[in-house]
Amino acid sequence: MTILETIKSFSQKANARRGRGVYKSCNWIEESVFIDGSNVKMCCIRSMGNDIVPTFFKIDDPIAAAKKLIENKRTLRIANQTNISPCKGCFLLKEQAWMAKDHIHGIAISGFLHCNLACTYCVTYQHDPSDRGVPTLETLKAWYGIGIIRSGSYIDMGGGESTLHREFDDIAAFAFEHGITMHVYTNAVGVSKSLLIGLRGGLANAIISVDAGTAETYRRIKKKDVLHRVWDSITEYVSAAPEAVFVKYIMMDSNRSKLEIDAFLAQARKSGVVRLMPSVNVFQNHQSAGNLSDPMKRSLAYMLKHGRSIGKPTLAETISPQAQAEIETLSHLDDDMLMGDSTRSNWRGQLELAFSNSAVFRDRARSIIAERDSFVIQYPAPIVETSPYQFLQSAIDDARAAGAILNDVKDGNGKSIGLEISF
Repeated sequence: MTILETIKSFSQKANARRGRGVYKSCNWIEESVFIDGSNVKMCCIRSMGNDIVPTFFKIDDPIAAAKKLIENKRTLRIANQTNISPCKGCFLLKEQAWMAKDHIHGIAISGFLHCNLACTYCVTYQHDPSDRGVPTLETLKAWYGIGIIRSGSYIDMGGGESTLHREFDDIAAFAFEHGITMHVYTNAVGVSKSLLIGLRGGLANAIISVDAGTAETYRRIKKKDVLHRVWDSITEYVSAAPEAVFVKYIMMDSNRSKLEIDAFLAQARKSGVVRLMPSVNVFQNHQSAGNLSDPMKRSLAYMLKHGRSIGKPTLAETISPQAQAEIETLSHLDDDMLMGDSTRSNWRGQLELAFSNSAVFRDRARSIIAERDSFVIQYPAPIVETSPYQFLQSAIDDARAAGAILNDVKDGNGKSIGLEISF
C-alpha cells in the first residue's frame, strides 16, 4: 500500500466512525433495515443474489433492539473500510460522501412463506398457509414512539404475498395515520382495500410482478391460471394512482420472447399503466456480481425501448449499475438486433427453479419434469460439499430417469451456480 493509499484508508475509517464524509457504504447501511421474521438484518440484498448478508440479532425488546441497531450499523460501517469488508462484492457498496442518520428512513418487512401463487423462481416459497408472518406492529409502534422511525419514513412489505401478512391491514393503517409511506410488493391476484386507501391518499406504492404476456406462460411460471384477474386488479390500482403503480416484469429465459413482451406491453397499455419496471431473477446476478447474459440484456433493452411509448419504464435495482448502462445503450438499437434470437411464435424458454433444501423444492421439480418442461435449477449460493442437498439429488435422479440431459451452469470463476435440465 502506498503512502497516499494509507492516508486515504485512515481518512475513510475516521469518516466512517463519525458517520460523515467520504467512505464506502450504501443506503441500507446508512438509513434502512430488514426485519426478516423476528430477525434484524442489514438488508434484503440476499434476495438480489448476494450470498452474504449481515444478520444482526433477534428482536426481543423493541426499545433495546432500536439502540442495538444503530450501534450495529456503526460497527458494520467501519468494518466495510477494511480488507475484511462484510459487504465486499455487493454492487450497492459505493465510495462517496455519506451522512449517517440517527433514525431509520426505510424498513423492509418479510420473512413469511404464505402465498397464493407458486412462482418457480421464488427463493422463499414453501407452501405454508400457516406462516403468515411474525407480529411486527408493536415493534413499529415502539420505534415510532422513540423517534427511530417517523413521519416521512417508509415501510417495504414483501413476502410471501405481502397483503396476506397477518398484520398487513393493521400495519398499513398505522403507517398511513402517521405519515409513513408503504411500498407494497404484491402479485395482484386480488385487490387489497388497505393498499387502495394508501394509493388514493398518496401514501403507498404498489410493485406488481406480472412476468408474462400470455396466459400459458403465466401458468408455466406461476402455476395458476389467473392472469386475467391480475390485470383486472392492476386496472383498479392504476385508476386510484397511476404514477404509484409499478408493473414489474422479471425477465427470464422462459418469458423473454418478443411474443411475450409484446403481449405484456399491449395489456399494460390497455390497463392504463404508466410505470413499468423491467427486472431480472435475482440469481441471474451470479451471486451479486451483477453479470447478465447478452440475450437477457437485449430483452430488457427491448422492453425499455418500447415501454417508453407507454410511460416511464425504470430498470429495477436488482440490475447492477453497469448492466443498467449497457441496457440503456442497447435500447437504441433496432428490434431485429435486440430480439433476433427469440421471435418464433412457439418459443418456450427454460423455466427457472430456485433451489431450497426442502421437500417442496423436490415436489415442484417433479411437477415440471412430469410436463417434460426444460428448466434450470438455480442455487442460492455456490453449492459446497457440506450443503444438505438430498432434495436436489432426488430431483436430479428424477430428471435422469425421465430422459433429461443435465449440464452444470457455472459463473465466470468456474463455481457451480445452477443445473440445466433439458428435454
